[in-house]
Amino acid sequence: MNLKKAMAGLSYCLAAFGLGLGWMGGLPSAEATITIQNITGASNQRFRTTQDDPTTVVTPTIYGGTGGSTGSCPSPNELCDTCADLTPPTYAVCNERRIQPGLDLRIEFSSDSIPAGETGFAALLRPGADNTEIRVENVNISSGQIATLTVPWSRICEILPEESQRDANCSFSFNRRARLGFLKPGDSSSFIDSVEINFIVHSPSEAFAATCPGDGSSGICDFAVFPGDEKVFITDLRRGSLFPNAPGARISHLRILFSDSDFNMAVGSSTRIAVLDGDREGQNFLANKSIDGFVNGTRYYFRVATEDIAGNIFNFTPTALITATCPDPSDPSCPYAATPDEVFGLLTDDLNCFVSTAAFGSALHPKVQDFRLFRDQVLLHLPWGHQLVESYYRQGPYAARWLHKNSQWKPLIRALLWPLWLGSKSTVQVQRFLPRSLGFNSPKPLIALSVVFMAFALALLAPAVLLIAHFKRRRQRGRHLSPALFMALIWIGSGVTLSYSPFLETEEWGGLIEEDSSAIPQSQSLHDPRETRRIRHPDAKKGLTRITREGVYEYRVEPSEQTKSASVRFGFFEPTELANPSTGTFYSDIYDDTQAATLLFDYDWRQWHSGLGRASLSFGSGLFFSSGRGRFASPPNIRALEEFTFVAMPHNISFNYRLQFVDRQVLVPYASAGPILFTFAEFRDDQSFPKAGGVFAAQVSAGASLSLAWLDRRSMQNMDRDFGVNDIKLTFEFRQIIGLNENFDFTGALINGGISADF
Repeated sequence: MNLKKAMAGLSYCLAAFGLGLGWMGGLPSAEATITIQNITGASNQRFRTTQDDPTTVVTPTIYGGTGGSTGSCPSPNELCDTCADLTPPTYAVCNERRIQPGLDLRIEFSSDSIPAGETGFAALLRPGADNTEIRVENVNISSGQIATLTVPWSRICEILPEESQRDANCSFSFNRRARLGFLKPGDSSSFIDSVEINFIVHSPSEAFAATCPGDGSSGICDFAVFPGDEKVFITDLRRGSLFPNAPGARISHLRILFSDSDFNMAVGSSTRIAVLDGDREGQNFLANKSIDGFVNGTRYYFRVATEDIAGNIFNFTPTALITATCPDPSDPSCPYAATPDEVFGLLTDDLNCFVSTAAFGSALHPKVQDFRLFRDQVLLHLPWGHQLVESYYRQGPYAARWLHKNSQWKPLIRALLWPLWLGSKSTVQVQRFLPRSLGFNSPKPLIALSVVFMAFALALLAPAVLLIAHFKRRRQRGRHLSPALFMALIWIGSGVTLSYSPFLETEEWGGLIEEDSSAIPQSQSLHDPRETRRIRHPDAKKGLTRITREGVYEYRVEPSEQTKSASVRFGFFEPTELANPSTGTFYSDIYDDTQAATLLFDYDWRQWHSGLGRASLSFGSGLFFSSGRGRFASPPNIRALEEFTFVAMPHNISFNYRLQFVDRQVLVPYASAGPILFTFAEFRDDQSFPKAGGVFAAQVSAGASLSLAWLDRRSMQNMDRDFGVNDIKLTFEFRQIIGLNENFDFTGALINGGISADF
């Protein structure tokens, strides 16, 4: 018999032996076949999966909290709220779902392992030598059917615990396991299928938390609150050495009690914050550090208590600690009281009405009057014009109301309305001054003419008008371009002298061939055949640059024409004039990293070559973001705990001029200018709806590119041949951003550097 057959026979024997033991009851049955459907009549329960990881099955656990007196409970057969009896400033251990001895625990469960044609009895037994019965339901249950086991807590408390802890009134805390499943008919101790289930009954005794340092305590010995926007933050939590592992049951939540009158608040006026599992460092043991739902401008007072997993509430903040720390509760320095207030970032809201009026700020604005004339003299004379106007008046108020609440979009809306206004204004003027004999008495050619005017304004006139308006405004303010930009422009002028240092592809360079002498016949070699020497080859004039060891002749290939380029640069942008238009708070007051890290992408779409240099039209975009903390509306100089993130994307079209006269010029100074559209948004960490907007600006740039082709000309030729990239450059640039919007002025310096590729 070979080894494979012997192993197969052994496997069959072991399998048969296992089946025999299972049939005889010698092996325990699989516990996964018991499914608990529902548990009622308990202070808390956990079954099927853990709360933190839904994929992990845990031992089913039933909790019975016994905190507080049952004297005022309305019924001995129901869960009782013993916290409702507490009358502040009196505090004691209590439970909002306290069990009572007469309360029935109901467990609904099923099994898919009861053999076909057989039944079982639902049972709960105390494990041990005798499998003591706690409860048996004499109802025949088949596989897949749901059984209901009902047992009073008094029976559980007098049978399940150790003998010294057994009490029908559940006066003692205990942690014990029982066996839940289906008994074989006629057998009071053998299960067809079963699962272990854990019972925890807990009644703590610590009504008040110990004072700090809180050694040997499971409570919070001190804390503080800090105001927010319609919220408060729980800070400076100091916990006892046993927290969160209270004797008997783990601490599952903090109870934050609050009142708007004084420090005497009921337990019902509180909120729960979950305590995370695991050993968390510092303040990281809470699932949340803030409480929402407060009214700004109202002062609130706070206490803290702990809640264990059995629902018992205890370890209240002592009144003596509050009195000693806050003799005057109205004192702003009191750590246990706070007054929520509005918190703002860089973007805020304002109010107004209707779209164009909301965009331009007044119903009497001249541009609004021009839109009305266009409506009356052109649109209302068209069949579809009436429908357009009616639709606008139906939907316009909603759009205007949105614009009031999102005022950061007003500059962008005004920019979009500007070419529409120009077209409308021009159409009205044409209708007024041109003779009717030319056909301009009909609205249709007026509409066509209006569209032409709008397109012309959007494409050509808008950037020019914006630049003229900006420089006029800055001249009135007496402000000038930054000295750094001025020096950069001077540097570009001086860079002309460097522009005449191109790579010169001379015959002398191309004629020196590095040749392996092994490729030369031995009879022609005058020196050691291993020697490498430089000689002039007859084909050097034809462009031969190299002969490899394998005898491959490599010829110089003229680089491809440079028509486009792309660059990726990284830099730092500091918007020195950017401020909140409503409060005057500057960007640097909110965001710590005032020099925001910025990533830029630029693509030269077209290049024009001439004897005076090269010009190109460039499209670009970028991204920069900063994070910081908001400011309170009153007083605005105090920083809040709400975290803000400001994200902006500068999109630009620029005209570039390079002092470049040949391809692969070593140093290429350049300058560029053009308009920028900044789109931006501000996010808050409390999931408030983000605010967004867009404004126009202008840019003037000066920089230089250093060609890397001179480091390895041969590799650059290969890149040109294989990929069409004929030069790689290191680029350094100074870019001056010139803001064109009074409310959101992105004026600032952007110093950046990176890499560009010509192709």
